[in-house]
Amino acid sequence: IEIAGTESENGREHRLTMRPRFEGYRPDREDTLSLVSQSSVMGGLEGTGRINGLRLEYADSGDPGSIRKSEIAVKGDELIGSGVAPPSMPSIFLAPFANDWREAFSVVQMQKRVPEVLDLLREIEPAIGDLRQVDPPGLLCADIGTGTTELIPVNLMGGGMAKFLSIALAMLNLHDGFVLIDEIENGLDYSSQRKLWDAIFSWSQKLNIQVFASTHSVECIRAFSDRAEGELFEADAKLFRIERNESKFRAVEYTRELLAESLDSNWEVR
Repeated sequence: IEIAGTESENGREHRLTMRPRFEGYRPDREDTLSLVSQSSVMGGLEGTGRINGLRLEYADSGDPGSIRKSEIAVKGDELIGSGVAPPSMPSIFLAPFANDWREAFSVVQMQKRVPEVLDLLREIEPAIGDLRQVDPPGLLCADIGTGTTELIPVNLMGGGMAKFLSIALAMLNLHDGFVLIDEIENGLDYSSQRKLWDAIFSWSQKLNIQVFASTHSVECIRAFSDRAEGELFEADAKLFRIERNESKFRAVEYTRELLAESLDSNWEVR
């Protein structure tokens, strides 16, 4: 697999090549197994041909003499890497329906930053008064000020609050970093998607975070278009469609006008 991009300002090309890494691979030699023999080994034969990770090469045309090589592999239950430079900025990936808040909330709680989480969530639900972890361990409950004497599990609050909370915690722990959200619309109706985009635009500016979100939903794209008004769309909020031509892909950027016209005309934008 190859991913390549060219800087429009200076024509500088960046290219990332990904190849399978096999058990027993040594950096001082090249793998000689063909795809046929790889398939045979993966079909049950023992040896050094089983794929257990990726080998990556990064090339920059602005620095032609330097090709950076690294590896990512699975060892037991761990994902390990070699030759990988530490990230210059923190980042986190949120998978669809990933609502395990225990670790993220524990970090926020230890740092005495729960009031900051509440401030973010009140942009969505002003009635929230408190968040606490209770027994069983990891169960997160909220006080929503309804006059009841008990806290309510966040999962039962509806309106996408569980999704909002997982994103809020991720963003608060990644100040000045990147948050990647896969299938951002999962679990949300259209009105909740509009609220989520409002929140993401607000939180990303407050915390200086760049958010990358993927979706296959036209409704989610329409909600994005509805909430990304005027200067926000032109400066900070961008929509890209990934188009496929046989085995190659390219990113197509939408202007505000093109996106609005495409949605009004029911053209395919996913």
